[in-house]
Amino acid sequence: MAYDIFISYRQAGGDAVVREIYLRLEHLGYNVFFDHNDAAGPNWLQRIYKAIEESKIIIFVYTPKALDRCCEQEDVVRKELKYAYDLKKHCIMVEVNSAFHNDGGFPKDCPLEVKEAFKKHTYFDVSTGMNQSLTIER
Repeated sequence: MAYDIFISYRQAGGDAVVREIYLRLEHLGYNVFFDHNDAAGPNWLQRIYKAIEESKIIIFVYTPKALDRCCEQEDVVRKELKYAYDLKKHCIMVEVNSAFHNDGGFPKDCPLEVKEAFKKHTYFDVSTGMNQSLTIER
């Protein structure tokens, strides 16, 4: 199955806003892969990689400290973003309430592939609260 968009995110702190982004994108007619907190089974990472391969665009939802663990080799977010970079996918960072800027940008030990995944692409800021749906649709 081909997807228009693959959503990558840090579950801790990002689940609620990511679910809203997912629902809004689906409402707008996009076919979106979002793992919905599925249980990680024996083929879970392979399912993630296949969804990335089949997606046109990768959206990474940046919530506070979302890339802090990406210096760890086994971090799933790191694996997702590195794989997207290796496949030369169009990656867009969506920061929630300016979290990326408030955190001071990429962590010091952030892998180059993760940084490079977003190098030439657009950043969007989603503000939670009253206008959340409007900023997501924009």
